[in-house]
Amino acid sequence: MGEREALEQLRRKLGEHGVATCALRPMPDGLSLTVLVNLMVTHDGTDYRWREGRKEASHPGNDPGGAAAALASLARRLRVPAFQEAPEQLADDAP
Repeated sequence: MGEREALEQLRRKLGEHGVATCALRPMPDGLSLTVLVNLMVTHDGTDYRWREGRKEASHPGNDPGGAAAALASLARRLRVPAFQEAPEQLADDAP
């Protein structure tokens, strides 16, 4: 399976987990799929690869569903809410 096809399969699987992604982007060493601003995934022909902080993580490239599950979990942990206040507090501040 080619790099583009592998990343497109991963993109579809992430969508099934409720994770929207940006378009595939060219990088100096291939294509990347942006999941969050600070989370990009590549495929090296064998594995999906991404970074979790300073640590590189990978998942077998023939299992886009498993990679999507791992990345969806990571995306939920990394996602930062736009507001730190509870919704009730925001409603109280409304004009």
